[in-house]
Amino acid sequence: MSKTVVETNETVLPVEAEDQLKTLSDDFLRDLDAARKSPHTIKNYRSDLSRFRRFVATEQRSLDVPLIRAYLATLQKLAAATRARHHSALKSFFEWCYRHDLIAVNPIGKFDAPKVSQGLPRPIPKKSQERLMRVIRASKPRERLLFTLVAETGLRIDEALGIYVEDVRLDAGQEGIRFRGKGDNEREVPLPFEFECLKLLRGYIRNEDLAAGPLFRTGKHNDRRMTYGTALYQWQKLCKEADVECEIHQLRHTAATRLLNSGVGIGTVRRLLGHRNLQTTQRYAELADETVRQELEAFARKRGKAV
Repeated sequence: MSKTVVETNETVLPVEAEDQLKTLSDDFLRDLDAARKSPHTIKNYRSDLSRFRRFVATEQRSLDVPLIRAYLATLQKLAAATRARHHSALKSFFEWCYRHDLIAVNPIGKFDAPKVSQGLPRPIPKKSQERLMRVIRASKPRERLLFTLVAETGLRIDEALGIYVEDVRLDAGQEGIRFRGKGDNEREVPLPFEFECLKLLRGYIRNEDLAAGPLFRTGKHNDRRMTYGTALYQWQKLCKEADVECEIHQLRHTAATRLLNSGVGIGTVRRLLGHRNLQTTQRYAELADETVRQELEAFARKRGKAV
């Protein structure tokens, strides 16, 4: 069997070729799952690392910076977002190897991540949203809770699928969900009493007799998390029934736009959505003229009282 090595300026660490690389990537993915990373992210990383392993096996030469450069070159015809995801998978994998003393240096550090331009938010048109929500409210309890929760809070779908019962707080006045979102960013999403998803959440946990484990699972007596593929399949069924064409992520865009247009402060919306930068949240801030007028009038009244 050919040898695969990670070359650095300081040392050469031999690694068994295809089989050893697969073992390492499998261990890496298991650690991600144990850390309760997004199932969607794990699925994508598994696919991306499989592609990388196939390339290494085909080349049958040392795993070094030139080989990684050659691999990244094979991705150039893919969309920028897809190339960025492949880069992220390799970066996370090599960082994991480095932390476990499996390589001396992280070779992916030699490469800059592809820049991805942020597209404009695409909220679901109002009439389509109304039809869709009517269908969602008539759906089964699991799907009704999942999509209502995303529609009201703006959670990413993979964040919602990663919620555990232990993360849910239902104490009066303290209702909310604490979880680890994108980029390992921990945050808490409050659930006001008026939110429909809070009422659905209470009933769902009670009726499903859930005490611990994933909130959304493959079956009542199964502790496996509901997969992104299953959620997407259910979403597409609901969209077809409502005669609406939209992506599942547009629920998040719709929630963010609605909150901002209703006068919720941009700082609050930023924290709710888990954005690191305020500029990201500002993409949703296409406020209606009436909202702008109301906020300015409220500011003027407060200033008048302070004088």
